[in-house]
Formats: sequence, structure tokens, C-alpha cells
Amino acid sequence: MKIVVCPDSFKGSLGAKEVAETISESLLGIYPNAEIIQIPLADGGEGTAEIIKKHRFPNEIKLKTHDPLGRELYATIHTDLTGKKAFIESAKIIGLPLLKEEERNPFKASTYGLGEVIQKAIDSGVEEITVSLGGSATCDGGEGMLQSLGNWDKNLIHFNILCDVANPLLGKFGAVNVFSPQKGAKPEDLPVLEKRMEDFVEKLKQKGLCSEEDTKREGAGAAGGLGFAFQAILKAKTYKGIDYILDLTEFDNQIKGASLIITGEGKIDTQSLMGKVVSGVLIRAMKEKIPVVAIAGKIEDRNKILEAGLKETFEIIDKGKSLEKNMQPATTKKNIRRTIEIMSKSNIFQQTIS
Repeated sequence: MKIVVCPDSFKGSLGAKEVAETISESLLGIYPNAEIIQIPLADGGEGTAEIIKKHRFPNEIKLKTHDPLGRELYATIHTDLTGKKAFIESAKIIGLPLLKEEERNPFKASTYGLGEVIQKAIDSGVEEITVSLGGSATCDGGEGMLQSLGNWDKNLIHFNILCDVANPLLGKFGAVNVFSPQKGAKPEDLPVLEKRMEDFVEKLKQKGLCSEEDTKREGAGAAGGLGFAFQAILKAKTYKGIDYILDLTEFDNQIKGASLIITGEGKIDTQSLMGKVVSGVLIRAMKEKIPVVAIAGKIEDRNKILEAGLKETFEIIDKGKSLEKNMQPATTKKNIRRTIEIMSKSNIFQQTIS
């Protein structure tokens, strides 16, 4: 029996590697002769650096920069063995986890610090930079980053971006209306933030630096419009984060012959079906006709999730404890172990592995 364990991180609690290890240990306690393949994953959001450094960018460089609110911060960039290619996880520099709940404010949060890190990477001799965009605390269209970079010949540097969403920059499904509420925006703030974004785009248009089409590209709305700045101004090549990671880990080869795939993330809902880890795993698994089950701290829209192809979902949260307690690493591990025990006795699991 071969089982592939390929979760995302459980944000705020455990990294993808720790989740995969906990699931695998629990499975081996029940099925000691099973072949367990661990493939920790990410989709371009938080935790992407942990996955990528293992496969392509093993070296680390510490740099001084600033967080979304301008406070001093030391960030890490990862480089390949030549030192000519670098990877930057933007969430480590301008991410939501860097701010307390009461500090979240898309009017103040800036991508300036990311630009500082990019400039320092370029000054060190890097010629190609890959940036993962997910998990930002910002909604400035990349204006702060561009201000930080100043005037330099972008044609000398090749950029790649990894996106975990496909949203355009503006409109109902754009960066402001979809993502800024989780970054601290109130309902009455949305029209103001949208107007600010439109004005920024208009300023760039007048300088001949972008077009209307640039605002409509898939991924332009990623990271509060940071995707737009990379695509339109820095001419970055855009990748779906999950596909980039799945290819990097040789996922398709590793799952061949598997009886079951177990994936998961902190929260699973309909957004999980739009470019996140769960959707990427499901698409690849369905091609090989391998059933997929998922665990999560919280599950919403369960019926729609199952309609998309998942065989079953399991919520790990202990309803007798507070959210804060549930998110403590030790409690999350305990909840995962308990859930795997329940899963192993479920009809779906038994039918799949028999």
C-alpha cells in the first residue's frame, strides 16, 4: 500500500513539513508496512521558501530591509549554487503574519521593503529573481516596491512570479474588493482603496509604462496588486504557484502507483479550488485516477469541495477548545493524530486502501 502525504502548511500553526511528518507518523502507527511518500507543498504563499530551498535554492543570504509598516527587518533570500539566480518569499518581508491584528491597514502597508531586497539582490550580482507573492499585508499595486527600486535597467534582470490566485487588478474580483478586507480594510474603505489603485494605474499609463490590458491579466491582483507591477513594469513571467511547486517536486512521478493521496491546509473552502494546494493536487491525482482525501483546521462549503472531486474531508479542530488553543503547534499535532485515527476507520478510507 502506497500513500502520498502532500499538505500545505497550517498557517499560524505548523509548516507543511511538520504536517506531513505528523500525518505520516500517525499512518505508520496504524499501517506499519505501508509505503508513505511525503511531499510537503506550497502554492506561492507563506511557506514556499521552505519547499523551494530544498529543491533549487539551497544558499541563504540575510539582508536588512523593512516590514509593511516600515520597521526594520532582516529578511532571507535564497540563491542557487551559482549565485546568479535567487528566490524571495514576499510574505517574509511584507506578509500578514508580520503584523498584529490591530496593525493591519492597507492604507499604510507598503511593498517598499520588498523592493529594497530585490535591489540588494541585484547589486550582489543576481541576474534572475523568482518571487512568491501570496500572503501579503499590502494593497498598493506594487507602488512601494517600484519607488524603492528607483531608476534602473530592468531588462538586465529576468523576473518570475509565483501566484496563488488568478484575480485581475481592478473591479469586483480585483485586489481591493476580494483581498483587502482580510488585510484590515473596512467596507467603507473599499471604494477609496479602489480609487487609489485606479489613480496609480492612470499615472503609469500616462508615462507609457502600462496598458489597460495589464490590469486584466491573470495574477495582476495577487498580493494586493503586486502581480500587476511585476507583470506590467518588470516584465515578469507568471507561474501558478502550485504548478511550479508540483513540477519542482516531480509530483507526477512520485504519485504513480499510489492507493491514496492525503492533502490539506489550515482552511479549506471554495477558494481552495482556485489555484491553491488542494486544487493542484486534485487535478494531478484525477489524471492518475488516484483518490484524494483532505484534512483541515476548518472546512467550509464542504459539498462544493466534494463535488470538485475530493473523496472526503476531515476537520481536525477540537470544538471543545478555543481557536487560539487549537492553533498551538502541539495541539494541532494532537488533532491531526486523532483525525488520522478517525479517517482510518472511515468507509471511504477502508474502501480506498482495501
